[in-house]
Amino acid sequence: MGDEYASIFEAHAMMVSDPSFAGKVVQKIESEQVNAEWALAEVQEELQARFKSFDDEYLREREADVKDVADRVQTNLQGIAHHDLSEIKHDVIILADDLTPSDTIHFNRRPIVGFATEAGGRTSHTSIIAKSLIREIKEELDSEGLEYNPKLKIGIMVEVPSAAVIADILAQEADFFAIGTNDLIQYSLAIDRSNENVSYLYEPLHPALRRLIKGIIDAGKAAGIPVSMCGEMASDPIYAVVLIGLGLEIFSMNPSSIPIIKNIARSVRYRDCRRIAEMALQKKTAQEIEEFVIESVATRLPEGLINKSV
Repeated sequence: MGDEYASIFEAHAMMVSDPSFAGKVVQKIESEQVNAEWALAEVQEELQARFKSFDDEYLREREADVKDVADRVQTNLQGIAHHDLSEIKHDVIILADDLTPSDTIHFNRRPIVGFATEAGGRTSHTSIIAKSLIREIKEELDSEGLEYNPKLKIGIMVEVPSAAVIADILAQEADFFAIGTNDLIQYSLAIDRSNENVSYLYEPLHPALRRLIKGIIDAGKAAGIPVSMCGEMASDPIYAVVLIGLGLEIFSMNPSSIPIIKNIARSVRYRDCRRIAEMALQKKTAQEIEEFVIESVATRLPEGLINKSV
């Protein structure tokens, strides 16, 4: 891993012998007459709470290091068998709540082609180690004379509410956004669109969806990354006018839908679409929005397109 990353584990080793960690564990064992596992768990909880309370992001991220070290010591104390990620032999992308530095150090570079975690940030030691793995792979490919795209762009599908809400944060990490409306609508409204008993509640023009989509598009523009949309909503003529007004510039759809959406885009002015979108954002229900959009579209599109749209 190199000196820069070896220092992470040197810090872990120092933590084990540090009086504020090991010393407190020994003190609890002697003063409270508890076993080592219990004492370690209490000290771990105290230290994690302390690091978690820091305002500085870098210091807060060190909570994960405390947990990593304490968990490994606890595993050894209890004699629990541990399987690490070096046992993975086939190409995989790892999805996990979190990964510790000691987990990440066991990555086999070739089988593990990527990972995503719910927790952790850019300053976490896990991220630092993983990025070094991804750079090492590039160096390895270079040394072997194998061709690859060094400027390969990596983006994300925004199709769950949690991703939409933190789109501004994700935009700092991604090269592009693709909004997946089918799932985003379903998960935002808690509606199973395949269930005929509740499918009527599947409302793409719901005010909550309008705000989520606008937030995603605005976050992408602020970060200077392209935002596209796929799913049924992107190919619907009525929704197209609102989406253009919200600032969406890239639509992904079935080939059969391209001609009519292209005609609509050529038949409307952006300022009109923007006004319609702004007015729609002020409406309180999906029905109000739909009625307003249909009426607005009908007054601006050629008759042939009106019939197809409405």
